[in-house]
Amino acid sequence: MKTCTKCGQDKPLSEFYGHPTARDGLGSWCRACRNAHQREYYRTHKGKKATYMREYNKEHRAEHLAYLREYYEEHKEEHLACMREYLKTKKGKQVRVRANYVRRARMTAGETNVTDQGLLTLLEEHDVCPYCGRPFDEADHKQTWDHVVPLSGGGQHMLDNLLPVGLRCNLAKGASLPNERQ
Repeated sequence: MKTCTKCGQDKPLSEFYGHPTARDGLGSWCRACRNAHQREYYRTHKGKKATYMREYNKEHRAEHLAYLREYYEEHKEEHLACMREYLKTKKGKQVRVRANYVRRARMTAGETNVTDQGLLTLLEEHDVCPYCGRPFDEADHKQTWDHVVPLSGGGQHMLDNLLPVGLRCNLAKGASLPNERQ
């Protein structure tokens, strides 16, 4: 048994958090008092903490993005395996359906001049990927359609905004503009 210095009650040792520098290895306040204190502190300092975090994130954005890129590259296979498993779940399937719905809605939201004949003409004009120069007939460089200005960036589903590109190049470009692509 130990007495909490905050509430003055005798409580079992399991009711106290560990404390590395305390003589007995336990904090002087019981878990209930420590939790109540933490909640009150968070409530009274919430705005100050949010402001600090906003400023910190602005100042360290580039460092954080570099860290995320590096971490992703080191753990790419784990991440992809996790995503594959997630997309098999009910929630993952719902997310995928919603994303496809939003994309189709963007494509059909405005006027379009995309026709089969127009797409064939574009294919005749571009027999190689405009981003990497590789021909589309390679097994690992399948031809896909890229919206030069992405639909998510306000681009339209129009012939002058479409390009036949290789699948890998299209995936690498993602939702960026061609000049933003690394």
